[in-house]
Amino acid sequence: MPNTEGAASPIEWAPDGGAFLYRTGSSLKRRDLAATVSTDVPTGDTVGIGAGVSYAEASSGDVLVVDTQRAVIRISGRGGSPAPVGLRLPDGHLPEHVAFLPDSQRYLVTTSASGRGALFLAKLGADTPRHVADDVGGRVVFVPPDILVFRRQSTLVAQRIDLEGADLVGT
Repeated sequence: MPNTEGAASPIEWAPDGGAFLYRTGSSLKRRDLAATVSTDVPTGDTVGIGAGVSYAEASSGDVLVVDTQRAVIRISGRGGSPAPVGLRLPDGHLPEHVAFLPDSQRYLVTTSASGRGALFLAKLGADTPRHVADDVGGRVVFVPPDILVFRRQSTLVAQRIDLEGADLVGT
C-alpha cells in the first residue's frame, strides 16, 4: 500500500474492517482502505509508542493503547487528551494486549504475571476488571457474537464467553 513506509507490527483492524491501525517508529497511524494516505492517531507526549505496544480501536473511534510503560491509555475518537483508563489489575499482573468488544465500552485485557498469562474483562469507567481465565498467552481475538480465540500454552483455543458473567462456557 502506498504511503505506509516504515509500518511495523502489530497491525490491528478497525471493527468495521474498513481501516487499520499500525505503528511507525514512535507514532500510531490509522489508514482507511479507501484513502491514499494515513492519519496520525493523536497520542500526545505522554503515550509511549514503540516496539511491544498493543492497541485496539472501537466502533466509536476510541483507541486503547498498552504503551511502553505498560499502562492502558484511552484516546477518545471525539478528540481530547489521551488518558489512563484507571485499570487496577491484581498485584504482579501487567497488561500486554487489549481488544474492544462490539459495544465499545468493554474490552479484554491479557496480562503477564510471573510467567503466566491471564485474561480479564474490563469496562471503560470502571477500575476493577473481572477475571475470565488463567494460562492465556498473547493476543485474544473476539469473534462475534461470543467466541474468544486465544493461545493456551502452545494450543489455539476457541471458546464461548458469557459476556454478562465474564465466564468461559464449556471446555
